[in-house]
Amino acid sequence: MIYHSKNVDNIKDLAVSILSEMFNAKEHLILDMKSRKHNIIHAKRFLIYYLHKALHVKHLHMNKYIKNIDHATSIHHVKKLDNFLDFDIMTKNDYTIFVNHLENNTGIENIDLLIHELKYLRLKSELLTDKFEKLQLNAEKLRKHNI
Repeated sequence: MIYHSKNVDNIKDLAVSILSEMFNAKEHLILDMKSRKHNIIHAKRFLIYYLHKALHVKHLHMNKYIKNIDHATSIHHVKKLDNFLDFDIMTKNDYTIFVNHLENNTGIENIDLLIHELKYLRLKSELLTDKFEKLQLNAEKLRKHNI
């Protein structure tokens, strides 16, 4: 589906509000390519990816929604997030939560729920990572003893 630019603006505004809360970033910084802070880059990357993949905004037209962005930067952020979504479970969880809240139009009134959900999933991810690392160490020990 192709969206009219006014609809894209409305969705973008809601997306920026949600991303601002998720990543503790000021909205105006998400909409400008000047900041290099980690949390702002993540929020911006989510926005660019969503605009491109879900709303079909072409890379050449991304500068209508984000200041100081060129098509190469837009392409880079989409490719980078694609890679993260394939290999990083926390990024995948964060992006899924973002899209769910955005597409369900829950908006800011349920932002506490969003933040709680993110904290829970991050903790769960950390616990699973710890368990996986312990299993790897145990497997290494067993391999050494069997050799």
